[in-house]
Amino acid sequence: MASASSLSCDEQLLCSICLNVFTEPVSTPCGHNYCKTCITGYWACSVQTQCPLCMKKFRRRPQLQVNTGFRDMVENFKDMRVREEDGILVKPGEVSCDICLVPKLKAQKTCLGCLASYCQLHLEPHQRVATLKKHKLMDPVSNLEDRVCKKHDKMLELFCRKDQMCVCFMCWKDDHATHEAVPLEQAFRERKVQLDCVTSEMKMKENIKSRSINEIKYCVTQLEQEVAELRRRRSQMEQLLQAEDHLLVLQSWPSLHLPAHTEDLINLQSDSNPPCMSDPHDLSQQSYVAIVKKAVAQMEKTVSNEMEMLIHEVRLSDAAGEQMPDGFVKEVWTPPRDKLMMIQQYDEVDVTLDANTGHHKLMVSEDGKELRFSEGHTVVGTRRFPLQPFILGKEGFSSGRFYYEVKVGGRVSWILGVAKESINRERLNLNPEQGCWTLSGWFDSEFQCYISDTVMTAPMQSPQTVGVFVDYEKGEVSFYDVEARTLIYSYSGCVFIETISACKAFLYYMTGTSFNSRPKLYPYFCIRTGDLDIPLVITPVAHPT
Repeated sequence: MASASSLSCDEQLLCSICLNVFTEPVSTPCGHNYCKTCITGYWACSVQTQCPLCMKKFRRRPQLQVNTGFRDMVENFKDMRVREEDGILVKPGEVSCDICLVPKLKAQKTCLGCLASYCQLHLEPHQRVATLKKHKLMDPVSNLEDRVCKKHDKMLELFCRKDQMCVCFMCWKDDHATHEAVPLEQAFRERKVQLDCVTSEMKMKENIKSRSINEIKYCVTQLEQEVAELRRRRSQMEQLLQAEDHLLVLQSWPSLHLPAHTEDLINLQSDSNPPCMSDPHDLSQQSYVAIVKKAVAQMEKTVSNEMEMLIHEVRLSDAAGEQMPDGFVKEVWTPPRDKLMMIQQYDEVDVTLDANTGHHKLMVSEDGKELRFSEGHTVVGTRRFPLQPFILGKEGFSSGRFYYEVKVGGRVSWILGVAKESINRERLNLNPEQGCWTLSGWFDSEFQCYISDTVMTAPMQSPQTVGVFVDYEKGEVSFYDVEARTLIYSYSGCVFIETISACKAFLYYMTGTSFNSRPKLYPYFCIRTGDLDIPLVITPVAHPT
């Protein structure tokens, strides 16, 4: 602890003009000491040359010389004071003592009561005076103004959990009286626990992603090696093709044949499966699994077709029902007389329009079965097709067969069909490449179907009701004239199942992202201007006898 004498010495080493420790001290003829620049500047601004302390006047301005002895004593006293206080001179970026003049010492504590920072020497009253001992001390901080309430000029001591903000005691009484508030220390501990949990979770995810990156790099290296090996063998085979030596060609063939593990890798990638899983060395085993899965799927499809044929044969053999005792007649099953009748009996589905996917000029009935076009109608928040008046059905289908019928009679123009859920709804192109299979009726004169960039046009006799049939497994979309019981047009070989490259499939697998290769198909409807009073109507499927 510094003594009282050291405090008085500290005051004696201050220039009475700048109130800082002497720099280049000089003495006037009257015996008082000043910084050389301070006294020179004082005399330059004064009319008379006199001492600022005793006001003694001098006839001419004294020739001042630096008091080297006194200067050395001041410097030695500075060094001694720093050593006695065990103080540390403040460095850039550190909090300095608010009481120190020159040199500035590093603050040891910040007082929240005084809103000031103190070095070890000037902190001494807070350790000695009873009133100051009650002040709260903390590690030095530089942004004390941020800890004071701008409204009440009080320390921010509480944390409002509802508003997630720091408040003073007066704020809590005024604006946050009904809110739960806790001391900053408690909120600090709770927040640290949350941060620790989040940090641990982020670290775990970081480790998982790092392992995934390493596995991807390993697989890429393996693939590059395979490509290099294939390129080398292809080059040798191309050279062998140019040879005319029969014996050389026949003897070299076994050693240049494609290795088995490379064939497995190629087969695996052709099926759009990940090129490697958790064990990058087990490529051959995974290719066998892919082959087995493909064979099982084909077998299931064959068995399903056989079962369907058997069911039809059994029903055909049951021609009529038996007479019931109470006079009722057992229902007689009528065998289908054509393909459309079979479709109507077994593949009917209930289709409802989804108003949330419709153009803002389209009107949907309350039961979701009728669609109209209205020039003055606007539905806010449901505009999904800004360029064309399209709308989709609510239910989508990703397997099996489904069939529904739509009454179009009397309308000038209409479009019916199905579309993938992944279509670009802002800029929709009516072709299979964009995931849309449709049939258009125009002005009672022709049908239009869209194949790639080509529009297929055929004459038509205007139908009253159009049946839409989809066989997801066979890749078929067909349109029927229900009254005439004739096929209007059929898309075959449709690609409903989406495939991705082996690299993308591997990335989906490594990142844990699911990929559904069987997108849903949604019933698709379109009407244009004109015939405002004639709706498109989804009707119950007719069952002719």
